[in-house]
Amino acid sequence: MEKKKNNVWVTIGVIVVCVLLLYWLFARTLIVENEELETTNVPAVIGQSPEE
Repeated sequence: MEKKKNNVWVTIGVIVVCVLLLYWLFARTLIVENEELETTNVPAVIGQSPEE
C-alpha cells in the first residue's frame, strides 16, 4: 500500500511540473510577441521609388 501512495504523489508532482512548464512557455511567447509588436510600429513605405 505504501508504494501506491508514493506513486500518487509522484504523478501529482509530474502533472504540476508539466502545467508550470507549459504556462511558462506560453507566457514567454506572449511577452516576446508583445515586445515585437511594440518595436514594429514604424510605418512601412510602399511603392515609393527614389527620384532620379
